[in-house]
Amino acid sequence: MDRKISSQGFTLIELVVTLTVATILLAVGIPSYKSTATRNHIESLMSDLTRSLNLARSEALKRGMTVTVCKSADQLVCGGNWSNGWILFNDKNKNGSIDVGDELLHTHGAIAQGLSLKYAAFPSSNYVQFLGSGFTKQQNGTFTACGSAKKVENARAVIVHKTGRARPSIDSDRDGIYEKGSGNPLTC
Repeated sequence: MDRKISSQGFTLIELVVTLTVATILLAVGIPSYKSTATRNHIESLMSDLTRSLNLARSEALKRGMTVTVCKSADQLVCGGNWSNGWILFNDKNKNGSIDVGDELLHTHGAIAQGLSLKYAAFPSSNYVQFLGSGFTKQQNGTFTACGSAKKVENARAVIVHKTGRARPSIDSDRDGIYEKGSGNPLTC
């Protein structure tokens, strides 16, 4: 039995079905990809921030003096907002501002476009100070990162304790939303 193979191509119906399936797959896949990419950028940012805070604490312990982490728009002086970046420096007069004689220890530039980073703390949201003991200067606080879509499911935080420990936020009740140090859900 000899069979001939036809090479006529697709019918119009086959083409329409294929395009419909492809469109559905793209419609489902692209938002999921964007959400995953945003979450990965936020987790990377929070990892960078945690490393910076741990470095500041380590330097304060090693030097036996106050080290400050402050928001910095130009990576030279304190100011701007946390999304612009931050600097670490030994703060000889403990005023939360880099002055003549203070040594710049580390800088971190602006965060990825489409992300925001905020810090809420008492007594100041402008900086975190680590004393020579490794403790903060009576500061508890929470750094919160969100994406431009403000989806709270993607939000992550780094929680700073008075003891100087910086830890990532967790989703203790497994509802898909991470919590602040108080146990309340993060907000964007």
